[in-house]
Amino acid sequence: MASKGILQVLIESGVFTEVRILNTKQGILSGYYNDVDKLIEHIQRYDRQYNIYITMNALSEGIEARGKNHLKNYAKNTTSDKEIRCRRWILIDLDPERPAGISSTEQVKVDTTTYNAARITKLYGTVSCKGDSTEERPHRRSKILYAPKKRVPVAIELLQQIAAQCVEKGNKKKTVNRNEKREPAEAYQGARWSLICVYGWNPMRFPSQGKSR
Repeated sequence: MASKGILQVLIESGVFTEVRILNTKQGILSGYYNDVDKLIEHIQRYDRQYNIYITMNALSEGIEARGKNHLKNYAKNTTSDKEIRCRRWILIDLDPERPAGISSTEQVKVDTTTYNAARITKLYGTVSCKGDSTEERPHRRSKILYAPKKRVPVAIELLQQIAAQCVEKGNKKKTVNRNEKREPAEAYQGARWSLICVYGWNPMRFPSQGKSR
């Protein structure tokens, strides 16, 4: 289950993050939390039933009025790119080649569509539960495999190296194997590998339209 420790890796203390739960019987559930204890309490009933997501980057002030420290049913308004005031993380999603709506196998590809600032990521510690759980594609509890003790801005040169690996013809994706063993330094200097690699704490602002390259 998600814990304070997991949330403290991704979210600064006291800062609001949106929790979003999709495709429930009550539509989209959304709430804006800076109370970690309430966040953990409120999502427990949905773990193992639905995929639970959070925003990663700094939200505009006042956006929490949509649902401060509680989940709202049938949410019509969720966080957009223009409601992110600055980046704290860059999301790199390792996405399997598979039909939509089922869990993954071990072979994955880099998804190049996750560049936007308001992108949600799975709340680590909760269960990934797309489709039915099968022997080949079981539901898995997501987790952070590695987190650096000290968070520092990522060098722009490193980001350029990573981007260069993904910029191929058209929207082709690069195949990687999640089972490949890597030292942390080789895994892009402390990225946390599971289905998603997250690069941390580069407070680089971006244009008002909400896109960043």
